[in-house]
Amino acid sequence: MPGRSDRIRTSSSPDPRDPYQRDRDRVLYSPEFRRLTGVTQVASASEGDIFHNRLTHSLKVAQVGRRLAERLLTEFHNEVETWGGLDADVVEAAALAHDLGHPPFGHDGEEVLCELVDEGGLDGFEGNAQSFRIVTRLAAHADNDRDNQGGLWGNVGLNLTRATLNALLKYPWRRAPFGKGHGKWGAYRVDKHRFDWTRVGWGDGVVSLEAQLMDWADDVTYAVHDLEDFYRAGLIPIHRLVNPAEQDRLLEGAVKRRPALAKKAVGLDRALEAVLGPMTLLDRPYDGGRPQQMIMNAAVSSLITQFVTGNAVRVSSSSEKSVLIDEDIRLQVTLLKEVTHHYVIGHPRLVSVREGQREILKTLFGIFLEVLDGNRNHALLPQATVDREKSGDRPHRLVADLLAGMTERQAIQTFRRFTGIIPSAVAYFDV
Repeated sequence: MPGRSDRIRTSSSPDPRDPYQRDRDRVLYSPEFRRLTGVTQVASASEGDIFHNRLTHSLKVAQVGRRLAERLLTEFHNEVETWGGLDADVVEAAALAHDLGHPPFGHDGEEVLCELVDEGGLDGFEGNAQSFRIVTRLAAHADNDRDNQGGLWGNVGLNLTRATLNALLKYPWRRAPFGKGHGKWGAYRVDKHRFDWTRVGWGDGVVSLEAQLMDWADDVTYAVHDLEDFYRAGLIPIHRLVNPAEQDRLLEGAVKRRPALAKKAVGLDRALEAVLGPMTLLDRPYDGGRPQQMIMNAAVSSLITQFVTGNAVRVSSSSEKSVLIDEDIRLQVTLLKEVTHHYVIGHPRLVSVREGQREILKTLFGIFLEVLDGNRNHALLPQATVDREKSGDRPHRLVADLLAGMTERQAIQTFRRFTGIIPSAVAYFDV
């Protein structure tokens, strides 16, 4: 198998760090990573300081993933070697980078951009594929100015190692032609050369051990912290979940949304009891008092520990999948996600806001597409997009790259300026 520490473009500058430490630091110091402070998953970043944004989420995914990797390296050393090795810095770097491609307004933003890029005859938009595109093509780094500029590769983004790029690919396949509705994927067809370089030596669809650990750390972190955020916001009534009737309504909704859970009916009550256990002292709505903060902080710590230690996560030496997640633990994490969905995702207050956010992206997409087609003032384009007009990317992909690089605040302000809602002589545009 080709070297794990190889880079698409050789980086010859002397550096005392090992290659994977350099990867981790390149992501951490990138403006694409800093942008995540203005992007959220469910509630808007403008809603207040209660909610995790994607930057704080990514930092916690990185911490959980790193500790998980360190534990498995100690407890499953031989098994790890059979799967090609494991490096905690690789898991941490991939965790820091895993949400770089997520656009403003969470999954609604992804859906809107996917629909609009599809209309241009391209293979849609997907946050994971966009993250891969950023670190292998769009991000600016000194390595892009070295020799071998242009040709097959051109810009190589952050020029990360093959191991870290593989760890970022939790969906190591491209979207099939005209593959609308075919789930998630890890790279666009236009980025085929970079994807193929990363996957040399790997079988079709095989997810690396490091990518599986990053993926599980992501699942655990957002499941726990969404619950924490929306309890503090007053949207998840944890104090009511001690009521059996309330639990029944929650589980009925979960089975309706995920019919496969019906096969695990016997274990659902037990799984719900396991996740609610650390929070039984939360007997009233959140009031911001110190006792409740202490209880919730302890519950968050207990749940994350429960989901990543002991027999919760193991490394196999014989299974088709290198990382084994205990089925009871997986069910518990699934139910945590369902608590958020039950009380928050369909909340009328959020539904109306999300609909407005979708319209913002649709309007901006249409305006920028008209600019690229020559039907509007070219000065509306930010310089970064102007610089890429001759990159060979088609207009729909260029617009998607532009919008996906915005914070939510930038998207809202740009929409207001373009539509005359808040005229301003000073344009704030650094995407």
